[in-house]
Amino acid sequence: MPIKKIHMKNLSDKEKGYLVGLFIGDGYANYNKNDRHYRVDFCLDSIRNKGIFHYLTNLLNKIKANYYVVKDKRYNAIMVRVNSKILMLYLKERVANLKIRKVKSLRKSYKIGIISGFIDAEGSVYKNIVVSQKNKDIINIIEIILKFLGIETKKSWGENYKSDAGIWKLRISTKFKYIKHNSIKVSEAYAAAYHSENVPIKVEQPGVLVGPITRRSVVQIHPSL
Repeated sequence: MPIKKIHMKNLSDKEKGYLVGLFIGDGYANYNKNDRHYRVDFCLDSIRNKGIFHYLTNLLNKIKANYYVVKDKRYNAIMVRVNSKILMLYLKERVANLKIRKVKSLRKSYKIGIISGFIDAEGSVYKNIVVSQKNKDIINIIEIILKFLGIETKKSWGENYKSDAGIWKLRISTKFKYIKHNSIKVSEAYAAAYHSENVPIKVEQPGVLVGPITRRSVVQIHPSL
C-alpha cells in the first residue's frame, strides 16, 4: 500500500510547533507489527478539551491527514488517532531535536507554538498558568524556550496527586497571554486578552460508528491509511 502523503507545508511555524508541543505532553507514537501501521495518538479529555479537539482536528485536516476518534466513556477520554509513518517520524524527529543548545536557533513563532501546545497538553490555566511534567529534561526545555521568549517562570518539585511519585511544576508568567500564542486553554481562560491568533474551530463531519468494542465506542471520522 502506498504511503499517504501529508502536507506539513500547509501549516505555519506556529501550528507545527503546536503539534510538537501537544505531542510531547499528550501524544504517543509506535509501530504496530500486527497491522503494520505507524500510529500517532493524541489523548484528550472529552469534556474539558473540546476546544483543543476541534483545533487539533482542524490542523490535521489542513495537512490532509486521515484520523480516527476513539472514545472511552469510562474516563471521559477521547483519542485522536492518525495512522501515518510520515507524521510519526516528523514528530519524533522534532522532539529529538529539542536540545537546549539548539533552542536559540528555532524561529520565535515555532517556539510559541511549542509552548502553546504543551500548555494545552499539560497545563492548568486559572489565575496562573502552570504546566506539570514528570520528566525534568522536558520541563527544562520548556523553561529555556520561555526564557528566550522573555517570559518569566518558576520551577518547583512537588507531590503528584495521581501517584506516589513527585512531579515537576513550572509556573509561567501570565505575560504569555499577551503574545500571539495559539493555546486554546489560555484563550478560553483569558477571553479578554485578544492577542491569541486562534479560536477553536468546530469541524463538522459525519461520523460512522465502527463499534461497539468492549466498553468503548469508536467513531471513524476518516478511513484509515
